[in-house]
Amino acid sequence: MDAPRFTLICCSVDPAAAEALRRNVAATIGEPFEFDVWDNRGRNVGLCDVYDRCAERSGGEYLCFVHEDVRFLTEGWGARLAAKLCEPDCGVIGFAGSVLKLRRTFPGFHCYDLDFTTAVFAAGRRNYVCNTVLVEHFSAGAYSYGWLEALETYHRKWAGRLPLGVEPLDGARLADLDRRAEAYFLKLLCQKRLFGACPFRRIVRYIRAYPGRAASWALPFKYLKYHLKSLVRHG
Repeated sequence: MDAPRFTLICCSVDPAAAEALRRNVAATIGEPFEFDVWDNRGRNVGLCDVYDRCAERSGGEYLCFVHEDVRFLTEGWGARLAAKLCEPDCGVIGFAGSVLKLRRTFPGFHCYDLDFTTAVFAAGRRNYVCNTVLVEHFSAGAYSYGWLEALETYHRKWAGRLPLGVEPLDGARLADLDRRAEAYFLKLLCQKRLFGACPFRRIVRYIRAYPGRAASWALPFKYLKYHLKSLVRHG
């Protein structure tokens, strides 16, 4: 058997899902690989810790950290990734991402991936989002107060380097993006019923800062709408 070119690392709580992923990878990767599944049922080891332990014992040239609730749709994707990964300045290749990471007084997502990719970028490597390999993800993610706390930690750690973007932005454009991002995130917090992180006074503060913007007048109605839905759900 050829030496594995890829090590796929998966933290699993569902053996059937992990096996389905292994079969999917075997049918689509087109390269020698090993599949390292960490059974985390009843153990609840942190994801970063799991990835570190599995990476230390890996035998592959390239590491692929993957959730068990995904499916690769593009055949021969291993060669496509390897062609890019072998470039001297290549850091991380991901399958989702954005062109800009703003400073927001507001936190966002569980951020082990953000932290890792930011560290790789800070070390002088280039990160990429892959648009040539299709991956289906069966989960929309979990939104909780733990999710908020994670990015607060990320922001504290990398405050001196934010914002990060693929191209420089002038002050006016950056201010406009900050304004739009804040409105979007306030709406998202309301949608996810995280009202403790989005008290109405924060909506009022946004309105006072941007009184002429459409979002300023839409946000109070969004807040009321989702608050009422939450009350009905738990009433």
